[in-house]
Amino acid sequence: MANNLTGDFDAIFQVSVKQINGILATMHQSRIDPSASPTFPHSIIIPVGELPEILQPWNKYFVQWVGGVAQQVRETGGIAEEVIPTFYTKSLPEVSALYKKAFASVEDARFIVPSSGRVRGTAYVQVSTPTITLRGGATSAITVHVDVRALFIPDSGAGTLPGPIHGEVQANYVATTKMVGTRRVVHVLVPSQDDQIQFYPAAGTNLSAPEVAEVAAEIRKALRKHFVPTDVDIPGDFPVSEFIALGSGPGQALALPLQLSNAAPAGDISSVTNHLLGTSEFAIAVSKQYVETQFAPVVQAMKDYASAFTINVSTPIASTVYHASISNVAITWKPGTIDFSATIDLTTRSVLPNQWITFTQTVTLELDVPSQTVNLKAVGDPSVNESSLVPHDVAVNGVKAARDQAIAKSSLTAIFGDVRNKLIAGLQKFDKYAIVKYLTVEVTPDGIILRGKIDSSDRLDPVVHFEETPDRTALTAFLSWIPGGTIDLYEWTWPEGAAWYSLVGHSDEPHRFVLPKSPAIVAASRICLRIQGTRITADGNVENVMAGHICKPSWSEPVLVQPPWWMKVMVPVWLPDWPDQVSLEDAIAGYINVAGQSRDPGRLTTNTLVHFTGARLERPLEALGEVMSQSRRQDGSLLMILVLPAGTFRATRREVEDRLGSLDERFAGHLLITEDYLGAWTKMFSARETPSTFFLNALREFVWKHEGAINAETFAAALDQHMVPAPAPPTALMQLNVRPGEFAPNTLLEDERGEAIALNRLRGQKVVINFWQSWAKPCLRELRALQGLLDQGGENAPLIFAVNGGEDRAVFEEVRRDYDLKFPLIQDPDERIAAIFGVQHWPTTIFINREGMIDRVQFGISQEQREEIAGARS
Repeated sequence: MANNLTGDFDAIFQVSVKQINGILATMHQSRIDPSASPTFPHSIIIPVGELPEILQPWNKYFVQWVGGVAQQVRETGGIAEEVIPTFYTKSLPEVSALYKKAFASVEDARFIVPSSGRVRGTAYVQVSTPTITLRGGATSAITVHVDVRALFIPDSGAGTLPGPIHGEVQANYVATTKMVGTRRVVHVLVPSQDDQIQFYPAAGTNLSAPEVAEVAAEIRKALRKHFVPTDVDIPGDFPVSEFIALGSGPGQALALPLQLSNAAPAGDISSVTNHLLGTSEFAIAVSKQYVETQFAPVVQAMKDYASAFTINVSTPIASTVYHASISNVAITWKPGTIDFSATIDLTTRSVLPNQWITFTQTVTLELDVPSQTVNLKAVGDPSVNESSLVPHDVAVNGVKAARDQAIAKSSLTAIFGDVRNKLIAGLQKFDKYAIVKYLTVEVTPDGIILRGKIDSSDRLDPVVHFEETPDRTALTAFLSWIPGGTIDLYEWTWPEGAAWYSLVGHSDEPHRFVLPKSPAIVAASRICLRIQGTRITADGNVENVMAGHICKPSWSEPVLVQPPWWMKVMVPVWLPDWPDQVSLEDAIAGYINVAGQSRDPGRLTTNTLVHFTGARLERPLEALGEVMSQSRRQDGSLLMILVLPAGTFRATRREVEDRLGSLDERFAGHLLITEDYLGAWTKMFSARETPSTFFLNALREFVWKHEGAINAETFAAALDQHMVPAPAPPTALMQLNVRPGEFAPNTLLEDERGEAIALNRLRGQKVVINFWQSWAKPCLRELRALQGLLDQGGENAPLIFAVNGGEDRAVFEEVRRDYDLKFPLIQDPDERIAAIFGVQHWPTTIFINREGMIDRVQFGISQEQREEIAGARS
């Protein structure tokens, strides 16, 4: 007869579907580790549609084979063209016919033009963490839910797919276990019926029913071809071949038998009918029948004690020794307790009659959560009856002694510890950090139920990454993803406006991860991305996530080419939309070194005019505007750089603009305004007198200079003579040598005390590396923010290293004292560490996760610092 808790089986493991989805989310997160398996992809490139006939495998491989034969003939001195006919004339008849057919097929394929209406191309697909629901009452049947967002790029001349492609894919699978050689694996059957794979477009995509059907058809093909689940090895003693769904809605549970003995349990999974979870994440039920088999050592211990138990009795008739033995052992299961009852038979060879003792001892189970041990515990004293010649206290004490010895022999701790270890071993196939914890134990009339929780991996930070598409016409966030989650919205922002003060342009895109480059975006000095979405926590709950802003500066070409450690020639990157009362210095997000970046020596760049204003700032922009109005050259792009004395930006925007004046509206070039930080601009151009002006043409040749005030006629003539016709160079996003999702390069970090550690020795800990300069206020802001991160993080705070390029130790000591910094300051005099990472922007902060992989890269000050500056508005 089936057990009420476990059906036909010794034991049943039940886990909430919510918890399973937490484990699936961890597997999705594990994609960040190349060695992890199994995992789920977050970004995948899929070929769509049929190949042209000439590229079909049967033609392609045959042509490659023939080419290999021809090459061998050439290498032996033969003529390849004379060999081909021998395939027909000197082969067996059947083989000859096959040759003729193959050559004819290749010849025909050369002239078959792919149909322009046929869908063919490449799909760039973002995939969310999968979740499952169980089909109630069904065995081994699951429905997988995945959000997808795809960009389809058709091949030339081929048809395309309607878009945007964004929605939920639902697929019904059947999971079984099978033997592959000597391995036991979980095998998932991909549905072959189309109605078992459905696509539901996201709200707002506005796809028509025929368009949805067309997209769904391609999704089915891709799912069957590119998303075939991998067989997963499982311990031979973990689950059996089936599971069943119990309950419905949020409390739905998956139930599967556990193998507790050497022989695989046999039974009908549909005999398991009771939902046992309550509010727990998992439950293990063990039938009373199995537990009673494990009570054999307890009963035997009682018998062993009884065999050595004697009672001396003296009466007027005789004195004797009674020897004990136990019989009629019975186990009665009740809610919360178990009763052990038995008869102790007392026998003697004397003339006195045999005696007896009967007892009932109530026990329960006690769980010690810290040690995860389950022990038998006596509840009160035994209930004892005895025959007339046995003293009551002797009977009671004898039963208690036998009880205590028997309880000490209980194997329940080992049994439930073994079950726990099997569960951990099985779960760690999917999540290497999974740990099972028992929290409660319950005794029922049908057996024992242990309930608990599954601790799993912490969630990693979202990966927010974007770059230019290969054709440089758009920005793509294809590689952005939320580990264990789903992206719902991409929020793009960029500055639109003047040289330093600008409004914020924005685009909120729920359905596409690509942003076309409008003229405003092309001209923007920095572009930011933030993502919103949700993720599933380790325990299966859903939480909202907002990540970013990740901002990348935009730059076109270096002004000067030199080794980066020689000299830093900086221009500021401005925050957009900041309060008027804020000084220009406080409105700077960071600095770009415009010297030392590589460029293509064979390509024209832009003509560059560098003007040092001197200290008086007598409205130089108006004078330069007059130069532009008199110049006749309109065929060359022009970058104008205005170099101001150090300290000018401590004033507000309006104050500085009043001193600079404004350019003529007809100026069509690009204007940068910077300070002479550390005198680097003056040193680079040997500008000994100010004002002074220098001109580099689009070939990067230094061709003209002028010392003294601006003379519009002289300057215009110089531009007309030296400007080289050249298009405006395309802008490019600043990138490091590594990007999020890649392992951080190893390097040696040596602090100001001479203590050094290799970066790859820090695996298992979060690490932050910041690149800074003491003269740059954004860098100092970021150092202060990082110290706050360290103070607030406690035991979970990351290891922080602040890398400085070339400043002396006195500067380190001053900065450490002024900002009360508690993390190592690293000196990098030759920019070795900066070069390894490809840093050309200060500050740059790199966040590395516990696996040693880069989580995100922050160019400039953090979002918190930007919000602090914006708060000055009020």
